[in-house]
Amino acid sequence: MDWRVVGGTSDITRFLESEYIAAFRNFWTGKLQREWSAEVQAGFADPKLAADAPVIVKEARAAFSGVERELRA
Repeated sequence: MDWRVVGGTSDITRFLESEYIAAFRNFWTGKLQREWSAEVQAGFADPKLAADAPVIVKEARAAFSGVERELRA
């Protein structure tokens, strides 16, 4: 991303989303030693996760929520 050219809201949103994904993937695969998947990526930051979501996605969401709480503290 070229910071000399101000992007629109969609550019900023895509950038922030990619940073969240990269940081959580690093945490998930590095610190937690868990396998990354498309399911995990699609669900870890979803605040409206369906009750019938796969267990791995629920675990990822719980881990992400825990990281969010730590950052706010």
